[in-house]
Amino acid sequence: MAVFKSTFTDKGNVDRLLALVNSDFFLAISKDTQWSNADGNNITEENPPTPQPELLNIENIKVYKKPFFQTLAVESQCGTVDFDSCGESLSAKKLTLINLETTSREALDIIAPTYVYLRVEIEEDDLTLADIESFRIAALYKDMQFTSEGAIRYLPSQVEIKGILYWVSYFTPVFKNTIVNKSTIFEIIITA
Repeated sequence: MAVFKSTFTDKGNVDRLLALVNSDFFLAISKDTQWSNADGNNITEENPPTPQPELLNIENIKVYKKPFFQTLAVESQCGTVDFDSCGESLSAKKLTLINLETTSREALDIIAPTYVYLRVEIEEDDLTLADIESFRIAALYKDMQFTSEGAIRYLPSQVEIKGILYWVSYFTPVFKNTIVNKSTIFEIIITA
């Protein structure tokens, strides 16, 4: 009888995270209509539903926006980013963002980052382009293909391949006329 002893290597994890951080992600915004009981029991504008983990796609996307910042992060006691308000899975975690331009590959192996951190800014102009006044769903996609390349935002009509859904959030409405300083920032962390 064979005996197998296995482990995951930190180096492999760093490679997976570097592949993710160098990927093209896009945040999709959707749901410009009110939450209601049609979306589930006791669902209202003040009580949005919880996304299901088996969700593969978001319907009626209005616009896609590229993150303006992507890097690796590691959980630390002296973190620079506090995620106390980002939900149960991140509750009370502090992260240190890693500067990939000044951190060597050898240092990354020692630091052993565990997250990819993305920051996406949804601006008033994005909602104007999408011709909507509010939104209630944000979803992060990877490996998308568009009819043209190089833009920071795309309309659904410009999508050739939708890609892979990585993350989704349902929330109370964000209205165009109440966006603070003309933008709403999403900070998202994912693991390999």
